[in-house]
Amino acid sequence: MLVIIKAHFPNCAKEVAEAAIRRFETLRKDMERNQAGKKVSTSELLDWFSVLNEFSQDEALAQLQGNLPFPEILLKKWEDHSRYLKNAN
Repeated sequence: MLVIIKAHFPNCAKEVAEAAIRRFETLRKDMERNQAGKKVSTSELLDWFSVLNEFSQDEALAQLQGNLPFPEILLKKWEDHSRYLKNAN
């Protein structure tokens, strides 16, 4: 995943990319465990990372420490989004 992100965002901070990948992989595992519909894909990871990449490294890392930032970009189906919101609280 890191190679893919770096190919699309060559100037991104490696630490931010790695933190985003960890959050993405956790979300995918949670979706699998909760038997969600279609799991988030690499395409959605790239869309999501493009938003995170707009922040400074410190801001992006802070965003990734709290609740999943910008879940609407990763979770395009309303059922998945509402399931995430229910399980996040």
